[in-house]
Amino acid sequence: MDKKRIAISLVFSIIFLSAVFYKVPVREVLHVLKNASPFWMGIAVIVMAMTITLTGVRWDQVLRGQNWHLSFWQVIRATWYGHCFNTALLGPAAGDIFKSTLFAKEQDIPLVDLLSASWLDRLLAGVGSILFAILVIIFTLMTGERLEIELPSVNPWFLTAGALGAAAVCFLIWKFRLLDKIAFVKKLKDTFTAAIVRMYKAPGRALTVILLGCVGQILLSSILAWTLASVTQTDLPWVQMLWVFPVIAMLATLPISVGGVGVREGASLVLLGNYGVVQADAVAASLLCLGVYWLNAAIGAILLFVGKPSQKTNVKN
Repeated sequence: MDKKRIAISLVFSIIFLSAVFYKVPVREVLHVLKNASPFWMGIAVIVMAMTITLTGVRWDQVLRGQNWHLSFWQVIRATWYGHCFNTALLGPAAGDIFKSTLFAKEQDIPLVDLLSASWLDRLLAGVGSILFAILVIIFTLMTGERLEIELPSVNPWFLTAGALGAAAVCFLIWKFRLLDKIAFVKKLKDTFTAAIVRMYKAPGRALTVILLGCVGQILLSSILAWTLASVTQTDLPWVQMLWVFPVIAMLATLPISVGGVGVREGASLVLLGNYGVVQADAVAASLLCLGVYWLNAAIGAILLFVGKPSQKTNVKN
């Protein structure tokens, strides 16, 4: 793991948290945390556990689509300690690499196959997340409410320059076959392409993975709602603000902080505040959400050292 990236992410988390607590006194947040409802917190922990397990079911479907028939329990177990890596190592990308590397050694499977399956899983789950986002927006607009969000103005020249720059980089990579210069990268690219083709030939399985990704995003986005319910003492327009929770969950996954610390709190403070949520409640709920993530990550860390297979279980047809 890049130590510089970790250091930069720590700095950003500290800056974001400092800005949040500059606006909301720590003592107010602590007072809210002391009065949090254990019932709703328990619901949040259970929902997080369901989300992780559902992710394992989704990954198992992708692996089976690649003709890898592994022990279902071992796939679920690897997904749980993958959540630990995702939480501790600054996001899903790094977490998937560590998870796939360890699982490849355990099961004696080529690393490129597991990485391809992991990234294909993320790709299809991303389609499910987009589907969920569209449904949320449609539902919100059907309630007659407008989305309480202000997009920052961006100079169109910067957007144009960025698009042209990205297009130029992609063209150079394609023109000079830069990905083929490194043997491992070329093998990974070829394996990932083959994985996409196999999944394309099994539309039913691909649709299942997409739907599981949609359901998983619903569960993941609801965790902050449960923790907010555990601390708030006021009536809130829950239906109108449903779209806020997936936005905050998405922002927290950006690889610019440690485990979303600071980003989640700042986004909660701003977006939830638009719907009358007390500032201290918003910050306390986001901190409890972080606690839910870390509690389940601790379970994943335990599973990393227990339940290892005594023999290889992989079968490829």
